[in-house]
Amino acid sequence: MTTGTRLSCCSTPALSLVIVLDGPFRSGYSFTMSTEKLIADAMALPLSERVSLAQALWASIDAGLPDADERAAVAEAILRDKDLWSGRMAGRTHEEVMQSARHTLECD
Repeated sequence: MTTGTRLSCCSTPALSLVIVLDGPFRSGYSFTMSTEKLIADAMALPLSERVSLAQALWASIDAGLPDADERAAVAEAILRDKDLWSGRMAGRTHEEVMQSARHTLECD
């Protein structure tokens, strides 16, 4: 049996979350939960627990990314900031960024 957690990024009803518990719960217990239900349950958590959940999810995403050269990343951020302030580049709202991400991931 595979242990660990597999998460879906999309809010599509056909997609689901499958959790297989590690440690003492390794008895083969698993369940399936729709993404919508998972989000609703997560949003019902107290703020401190939502923050902990968000941090854990972000850490799992960050762990899957290749290591970046920090100096190059800072230099790129400085260039982008200058482009934004000079008007050579236009910024996007959070909703525009999220819509683009969902489209790229084919979640819309």
